[in-house]
Amino acid sequence: MARTTTTLMISALAALTMVGCSSSNAAKSTVAPGGAAATSPAGDTAPAGDSGGDAATVPSDVCALFDNAAVSALVGETVVGEPTPNGGCRYPASTAQSLAPVVEIAPDVEGAGGIAGAQAGAEGVVGTPAAPLTVGGYSGYLVAGTIPGTSSTLSQGAVAAKGLIVTVGATGPDTAKNAAVITAMIEIVVGQL
Repeated sequence: MARTTTTLMISALAALTMVGCSSSNAAKSTVAPGGAAATSPAGDTAPAGDSGGDAATVPSDVCALFDNAAVSALVGETVVGEPTPNGGCRYPASTAQSLAPVVEIAPDVEGAGGIAGAQAGAEGVVGTPAAPLTVGGYSGYLVAGTIPGTSSTLSQGAVAAKGLIVTVGATGPDTAKNAAVITAMIEIVVGQL
């Protein structure tokens, strides 16, 4: 039961932060300390706030972007993607100590807050400030903290890419592993836009 509640909380957080998507340049300014471009573990760099090139469309089947075996290797146990009510994809885990990622992709809607709005929503839920994140040349954020009222750790990362906000949330006790899985899953999505 606790695992289902946590998975639902991740989906709700992703939906909450997806509401804050906008394409205004002011809303997209996420800059590493000193004004430098942020860097993902893969070493990608880009100017902060650059959502880049032609606009993409939200995929009709987000789960189809991923190979279940590859996601299973990332999280360390066999998982199978399931569609979320918001049109995303979740990978339910077997125990409360397992990593359970949820992927949501939404249009970067003018006037709704953009990546900065998504970041503010995520920071508000976990109560900690986000760090800058750049994946595949696109800027965003990574945040981790404890879900209020639980002992569960929630991590979330998102980038603005080609007119979309790509968000991956994950629960799991190891925030470094959560961040690595989030970054890898965002790389997979961005590579297919």
